[in-house]
Amino acid sequence: MPTYSLLLRHHWQSFYRHVVRPRWWLGFAVIPLLLYLAATLAGVGYFLDRFLEFLSIETTALTLVNDYLLGLMVGLVGVRFFFQRPPRLRMTPYLHLPLPRRSLVAYFQWSSLASLHNILPLFFLVPFWLQHVLPVVSRTGAAVWGLGVLACLALSHLGTLAFRLLLDRNLRVAGGLLILLLLTQMVDQLVGAGWTSFLSAHLFNRLAAGHGWLLALLVALGGSLAILTTRGLHAALRTPAHVQRRPSLWSRLVRFRSGLMHNLVVLELKMMLRTKRPKQYAYVSVVLAVLYTGLLLSDYNVIRGPLMDAFLGLFASGAFALNYGQLMFAWESRHFDGLLSRDLSPQHLVLAKLMVLQLSCLAMFLLCLPLFLWLAPRLLTLHVAFLFYNVGVTSVLMLTLAVRNQKRVSTSEGHFFNYQGFSFWHWLWLLPTVAPPAAFLLGFVHAPAAAITLVAALGLLNMLLAWPWAHVLGQQLTQRRYVMAAGFRAAED
Repeated sequence: MPTYSLLLRHHWQSFYRHVVRPRWWLGFAVIPLLLYLAATLAGVGYFLDRFLEFLSIETTALTLVNDYLLGLMVGLVGVRFFFQRPPRLRMTPYLHLPLPRRSLVAYFQWSSLASLHNILPLFFLVPFWLQHVLPVVSRTGAAVWGLGVLACLALSHLGTLAFRLLLDRNLRVAGGLLILLLLTQMVDQLVGAGWTSFLSAHLFNRLAAGHGWLLALLVALGGSLAILTTRGLHAALRTPAHVQRRPSLWSRLVRFRSGLMHNLVVLELKMMLRTKRPKQYAYVSVVLAVLYTGLLLSDYNVIRGPLMDAFLGLFASGAFALNYGQLMFAWESRHFDGLLSRDLSPQHLVLAKLMVLQLSCLAMFLLCLPLFLWLAPRLLTLHVAFLFYNVGVTSVLMLTLAVRNQKRVSTSEGHFFNYQGFSFWHWLWLLPTVAPPAAFLLGFVHAPAAAITLVAALGLLNMLLAWPWAHVLGQQLTQRRYVMAAGFRAAED
């Protein structure tokens, strides 16, 4: 217990020093937003039957939630995967201290449950249970249903952690499982079978009927995942961070040739293909872009709209630039001083990285093109327009953020989706990226051809200004190079 109380106290002090005290002004925006979100969830959960009556939906609140609750839990796994910080990252600063590894793993394993991803759903579930479950079913059924929902919430948390650990150990198996899951979902939506809704209704209706054996099965599955992830975290702490690997066949095909720009581009590609974390980012960007684009296109008639069109076009050909480009200089944090010591023009450094991002947009466009031709050929012009936009605008915006990054990143870290190098602005940077095309598509909602033309024209104009943009960003790199180098040399907290 003294170890846990010490970790809890230090955890709060670290949060206060790094988040609360330097960014107290964010509380004026974040706290009201969270309170508004919590109040909205609680109101929807308590008055869901009245919303259904107002919308003329002839079903009960419990039936509706039981039909879609499993799908929401699976969707929550995707949200956690991208935005929830894994426990291992929080353990790293404590590994040099004389603390038992078992206590560290146990503390951060259980403390990670107190995240917004687990707390916010309760603001909906608790009022819903009080108003629409407890008065409708038996007390035993209400208790079993409530505990079963909590068990599913814990399973989504532990399942995300287990998938991250699997990505660390066997990238191909994890990628295969992800492909199988998304393909199953795509087929379900295309055929209209409704497998997810059927399984969800079957599970939670039986829980509401008081089937305790089903609750015991969920608890046993959660306990097994807890044991598995705990052992995986122990094994991850024992695994060396850097393991020498043989160059892959693809990396051997990349040869060093003459020409400064060519050599800089090849250097960027070699680093991407030969180091663990950049290679994982590149792999996930390609796989998720293709599969998620296919998933959106397969259900496009349900979720269509100007904002969804902007997101779809941006993601289909710009996923790699959005995911990888923000850390273009942070990937070189270990040898950034060496780059500064060489006779390399900052403009050439920026232009080489810009070329890599632009080529990635073309590659993603070609990979997703068969999906557009098969599932939504009417959106082909949108796909082409956003190719120009991502090449001309998105790539430049990502490099603008990369020039301002001064947090060190280890390219050989063994865990997946760590958040070294990221800050609050990395998540907000999507807004100025998606805002112009979304404004065009929304403003010309009755003239989609004009909106698509404007998006393509804006991208084409910026493509022609590639060298001037590289010159501007090169000047910013010249002004910030010593600040960036000092940040990259600083040890992680």
